[in-house]
Amino acid sequence: IDECSSKQHNCQFMCVNTIGGFTCKCPPGFTQHQTACIDNNECSAQNTACGTRAACVNTPGSFNCECSKGFSLDGTGVECEDVDECGSNHRCQHGCQNMMGGFRCGCPQGYVQHYQWNQCVDENECQGASVCGSASCYNTLGSFKCVCPSGFDFEQGGSGCQDVNECSGGSSNPCMYGCSNTDGGYQCGCPGGFYRAGQG
Repeated sequence: IDECSSKQHNCQFMCVNTIGGFTCKCPPGFTQHQTACIDNNECSAQNTACGTRAACVNTPGSFNCECSKGFSLDGTGVECEDVDECGSNHRCQHGCQNMMGGFRCGCPQGYVQHYQWNQCVDENECQGASVCGSASCYNTLGSFKCVCPSGFDFEQGGSGCQDVNECSGGSSNPCMYGCSNTDGGYQCGCPGGFYRAGQG
């Protein structure tokens, strides 16, 4: 008797006639358990079926690999490879740098990438540690300016404001009868027989 062709079997998937009986067979991705076919969970035990950058999703008789954000399946359909977001339609205004699983927008000097948008915004160099030392720092678009009070100049690379010696100007000396430099200014002398008002 051919139990398979006469439908005298209880196989779930495929019946194979044998001498004096029959055996049940399962398709790939399933395991035979008596007459039933049980799905193999390729994602259990070791989650290495999809590599390290993907999630394994079990399906009847098989599995799918779902890549993390910033990755896509390679030609094998099992491994995830980095997507070059800079090669496609990115929203960076000033250059794009591809990174593993993402990208970063480049910004010109004096600008930084906004933490939420892929746009460059002015960097406030005056925030935090003072870049101007004892001078006042004023943020400008893409840069900053160090400003000293009257009688002082900003010394680049120094500690800040340095006193201007108005008396060492040679032909541009502001006084006719002697000049005395003071912190942030100067005092002019008087000719013989005269004295400065208020000096007694």
